[in-house]
Amino acid sequence: MPGSYFEVIGKLNPAPQLHIIQLKEITPPIPLVKPPFQKSSPVFKPTPKIKGI
Repeated sequence: MPGSYFEVIGKLNPAPQLHIIQLKEITPPIPLVKPPFQKSSPVFKPTPKIKGI
């Protein structure tokens, strides 16, 4: 995904012209894409019960 941040954990060069890197995704210092949902707001709001039903 564009704007992803990675940290290099390891690297190998087992043969000429063959390079292998091990990556770990990390949280970017500044979010470039706004999250689709706010974590503080509930996704589901219960409806009040109606008396007599």
